[in-house]
Amino acid sequence: MGADFTYVVARIRAIEASMPDNAWFQRLSRSGPDSLLQTLREQFAGFEAADSIGEYESGLMAERDACLELLSKIIPDERYVRFLKVGYDFDNLIIAWKAKKLGADVDLNIFGTVDPSTMEEALEHDDVKLLPEFLKELPMKLERAFESSQNAAVSVYIGEKEKWNHLLRIAPDHKTKDYLKKKIDLMNIKTLIRSKRTGLRREALELAWLEGGEIDTDRFVSAMQEGEEEFYSYLKFTSYRGLLRLGLEKGVSEWKVDVITAKMLLELLNESNYEFFSFLPVIAFVERLEYYIKLTRTIIVSIVNRLPEDLVAERVDSMLVA
Repeated sequence: MGADFTYVVARIRAIEASMPDNAWFQRLSRSGPDSLLQTLREQFAGFEAADSIGEYESGLMAERDACLELLSKIIPDERYVRFLKVGYDFDNLIIAWKAKKLGADVDLNIFGTVDPSTMEEALEHDDVKLLPEFLKELPMKLERAFESSQNAAVSVYIGEKEKWNHLLRIAPDHKTKDYLKKKIDLMNIKTLIRSKRTGLRREALELAWLEGGEIDTDRFVSAMQEGEEEFYSYLKFTSYRGLLRLGLEKGVSEWKVDVITAKMLLELLNESNYEFFSFLPVIAFVERLEYYIKLTRTIIVSIVNRLPEDLVAERVDSMLVA
């Protein structure tokens, strides 16, 4: 018998009831730089320790990590906790590897199975014995990709492939695997649009397609030879026809493509509203949480950088979820 998520879903529903609504996000977008921190503290406890708005990233991460840690404590099956965490392990390793190449400092996510300090030590001293088995070969794969291409982006593509292939392998049930397939497709759709507009080099593009989605990667390869409109016509007969309703069309700006695909994923997860015993509401909650944090970050950065008020309003209105 599978794990029973009744209690977890009840806790999630209680948390969701207190999450910021669209009216709050609109009010936040109208805040001045001086009142921004006060408004953020109304919704995010993670900002209580922040002394200035310059610490916004720490506040957002503290909020996210607190929610994820709570979930990890109340989920009744370790397989599902592991599924939530290992994606962050891959992200941390890729980020830390890239930072080492660039000689940059980064803050890694604490919500993973590997402590961030251990991850950094393993890469700094080329000591893969410090890493769990599923990550041991990844640093070498990233290095080899970089040596052959002299392009860190190619290594990142390799890392992303490894991440999503691993998540597909450890998906604890069929609904989780279905979610992964849809997320992979939406990422490939974003890659397609970006590549058609920026002319991503062929050798990099061949590595960029993620496998395992509902749409075969060959379809994306052939779409590179078509106009954007032809591919959008094809989407009408897929699970992603809603992208067109949400505004995906030729010429739409790239930042809006990111928003549209993210909102599409949230829509595809709406069935979780009627689930009470499965892991699906947990997945949907984590995706909403990440999206709300991204929206909040967008507003903060826009205000701190003193973007015109009408431009901030346009971005926020585009990102609001019905």
